[in-house]
Amino acid sequence: MILQKLGVAPGAIAAGIILIGGQPSEGWAALSYDFSLGVGAVVNDNLYLDPESGGEGQRKPVKETMYTVAPALNLSWVGQRDHLIGDYRGEYWQFTGDEDLDPRWTHNLAADLAWRRWAPFFLEVRETLSMGPSAQGRDVEAVIDYTYTNMVSARTGLVWEFGARGTAELAYRGEFETYPQVEDADRVLRQYGEGLARYRWTPLWETEFRVSYGQVERKLTADYDELSASVAVDQRLSEHLALRYRLEWLRDAYEAPPAGGAAPAAQGSTVSTGLLGGAEVRGDLSHGGTWNLGFSDDLDYLPDGDTLETRRTSAKVALRARLGSALTVGGWYDTRDYRVSGREEQAWGPTLDARWMITSWAACDVRGSWTDTTIREEALAEVDEQTSGVATGFVFLLFNQLQLEAGYDYRKNDSTDAQRSYAGSRLYAFITYHFHPLAPGTLPSSYLSRMDDNPVGVNAQHR
Repeated sequence: MILQKLGVAPGAIAAGIILIGGQPSEGWAALSYDFSLGVGAVVNDNLYLDPESGGEGQRKPVKETMYTVAPALNLSWVGQRDHLIGDYRGEYWQFTGDEDLDPRWTHNLAADLAWRRWAPFFLEVRETLSMGPSAQGRDVEAVIDYTYTNMVSARTGLVWEFGARGTAELAYRGEFETYPQVEDADRVLRQYGEGLARYRWTPLWETEFRVSYGQVERKLTADYDELSASVAVDQRLSEHLALRYRLEWLRDAYEAPPAGGAAPAAQGSTVSTGLLGGAEVRGDLSHGGTWNLGFSDDLDYLPDGDTLETRRTSAKVALRARLGSALTVGGWYDTRDYRVSGREEQAWGPTLDARWMITSWAACDVRGSWTDTTIREEALAEVDEQTSGVATGFVFLLFNQLQLEAGYDYRKNDSTDAQRSYAGSRLYAFITYHFHPLAPGTLPSSYLSRMDDNPVGVNAQHR
């Protein structure tokens, strides 16, 4: 298969460097890099909120201190129509505390290459190697147990532009997803041929039509062919108000499953169809910020084409408003109704995000959120839970090379299902040296990414 034979991220970076070296107009002058080395410590303190007695599966509090050495390398080249970006961050973890954990190296890698100067040909390649929780639920917050996900994606083809209004594309798109270091893990290969046509009828009205056909190969379940067609309309109603409609039709044809136990839903040779419709209104606030209102209806039919198997209806409203130059506040409400199964989910909550630029080389960030979630399902007890969290971080950059940062975050999940309840906090401090001086007034991106390593709010999937 084409995608399985593609090089990994270092290969994409090497190919990009060769291409860059041959560009007389931009070449090496547009290439920037940064190598840094950091040391620090993270204290994780987690407390389970099971009943004091009689709680099934009750666990003791877990406190773990993690000492870290973190090398990082960033390469960036941006031309007029092309770019090459590579990021690597490694961390060596040494543990002390309640959990008997061995030292380990962790790696996060991303490479992104886009090449469009040889029009009408274009090439886009991206690979990410990232770490994420190995399971869902509160245990992830208390036990440092992560697994790698490796995703390689490629898109290449031809694109034609018809003046300032029209665009047409014919392309191959592939995605290859694996889980290194996990025995008997799933492996997913998606390959599509697709066509796209986009036309701007007026400065305020644009239409996009897309059709694709391809095959999805999985290690643990049956392979299937996928045919989809979609149409989207973007309309600008005014200077501060935009409307988007979208309609998509999807057809999946499953092949006979491989020996060794495929998923029950994929037994035999079957064909299923789906229809997804949605609309979204988005507006800009006059003093800064946005609001949006969205609705979607997703229908899946059984192979006979007439019987409705599942139906998911979702409505969401969100607001983000800027109050001054430093403070952003928001709120959101999301409801999901699974018509056939009888499951209903509702979630809402406020958010806060503040950043104070103390000087051009120092900043402080504060983030907060509170979420109320209700889950109702036939024949099961209603689950109601509240999730709250606050995170704060501070960064100080000396001589554009020495980075000092510290942060603290706290989260709590209080649920009527005791197995989902816990509280935890994290305190960290790092010192990082950048061997290549940063541009004056530039705060390193690693600072905010470290805050995002443990995001505030457990039920972030609702946002």
